[in-house]
Amino acid sequence: MFLKHNWPGILWFLLIGILSGMPGNQLPKVHFFLGIIAFDKIIHIFFYSVLTLLLIVGFQKQFQFRLLRYFPLRFSFFISFFYGILIEVLQYFLFLGRSFEVNDILANTAGTIMGVFLFYLIYGLEAKKTM
Repeated sequence: MFLKHNWPGILWFLLIGILSGMPGNQLPKVHFFLGIIAFDKIIHIFFYSVLTLLLIVGFQKQFQFRLLRYFPLRFSFFISFFYGILIEVLQYFLFLGRSFEVNDILANTAGTIMGVFLFYLIYGLEAKKTM
């Protein structure tokens, strides 16, 4: 029952891990918003927004683990947040051609927060039950 509702989040989780391990020199060096935000930071925000949203929805729908069902926002936030930090640490110590960047952690965190807001935006009053 858990996998039935959480396979999208798990696949997205794995996709982030795989893409984060690939050499980063293939991304374009484009900046947005008056040269402040780099393209790769937009990617980080997008990936972690989607991850957080998928985890919240999957945790809320599953019945196997009560804590995940009753507190999907908290668990999704912390999983996404710490996964973003773990990926950066792995990029420093394990992945070739990658490096640790505090700005990536900030972008991951911004994406995680945005994922929570997206959940509220999409599900509205139904989201009040997940607090």
